[in-house]
Amino acid sequence: MTHEIPTSWKRHCITPIPKGEGDYRPISLIEKTRKLLEKIILSKISFKIRKQLAGFQEKHSTLNHALFLVNLLRTSNGGMICVTLDIKKAYDTVDRNKLYEKLLKFQKLSLLDTQLIASLVENNQYTIKKATTELFKAAVVGLPQGSIISPSPFNVFIDDIFSYILRNLRKGILLYADDIIIFASTVSQLTDMINSIENHAKDNNYT
Repeated sequence: MTHEIPTSWKRHCITPIPKGEGDYRPISLIEKTRKLLEKIILSKISFKIRKQLAGFQEKHSTLNHALFLVNLLRTSNGGMICVTLDIKKAYDTVDRNKLYEKLLKFQKLSLLDTQLIASLVENNQYTIKKATTELFKAAVVGLPQGSIISPSPFNVFIDDIFSYILRNLRKGILLYADDIIIFASTVSQLTDMINSIENHAKDNNYT
């Protein structure tokens, strides 16, 4: 078995669906056979992500975080400050070289597993359809839209943000995909956490 993926599997057709004025949600259609391979890979690989990162994990949802925060606020006698953050164009700006390094280090992923994921991620080509025009684009950064495997590598990519936050602090952070909630009991602690997240963003080339 090799890690080579047929070129036809890397071609996507994107139709932008209007979300609001000047804002679109890209709907990406990909090869059905590729989706089957992605399901096989996902069933074979166990991404053991920490529970604070609930996005796209079995038996986890936004409800887990909501219940946790409600309980935290109820039991916090001294009060709690929460800040919500969002990673801008999270999937589209993932640094692939950084991702591959993290995949190789991540628990028990084999070299072949990592190569298969890398092959699915890289060199994807997109045809963007809008009204009567078509635009061709080759993606050199980011994770493929419409791919069912993309969320898991993204979780691996963002997972080490916890080491930045908890390096010198014992406060909290929750993530769901590219949405982040941080909480602390003082403004100074919260400021330190925001600075730590900014350092993680700089080190991993996202904003």
